[in-house]
Amino acid sequence: MPRREKECQRTEQTRVVRGTEGTIYTVRRLQSRPTATKQELRVTTIVILDIPATPQTRDKVLATLEEALVDTRAFDGCEGLELLVNQEDPANFVVWERWTSRDQYERYLAFRQASGFSASFRALFPDPPVIRKFDIGKKFD
Repeated sequence: MPRREKECQRTEQTRVVRGTEGTIYTVRRLQSRPTATKQELRVTTIVILDIPATPQTRDKVLATLEEALVDTRAFDGCEGLELLVNQEDPANFVVWERWTSRDQYERYLAFRQASGFSASFRALFPDPPVIRKFDIGKKFD
């Protein structure tokens, strides 16, 4: 039986990012993904990490996040992530992550804890970050 190629949806995202030294970068991301039928839709876990830095630690937290999130995105099961900065409180960061499953996220979290990153990162702010995990209830495309 001939192999049927799946139809793909191609998306392009361009955004401007300001680095810690004030350098401005233009980031362009191309992504192709198969268009899924209802039977092929996977269970996706959304993780929201709310990080309460202080004005004094903001730059260090941002630099640490910019470096660490490259590894997060490369970790098996991470479908995508975004680093958000609160418009009213620039020391408040939110990392929005999309994982293939909660199990994949838990493996990633165990990796971060075993490497010592979680403890050293946690030391940068007064209150612990808030981690919330969600299932997608319904998509409105």
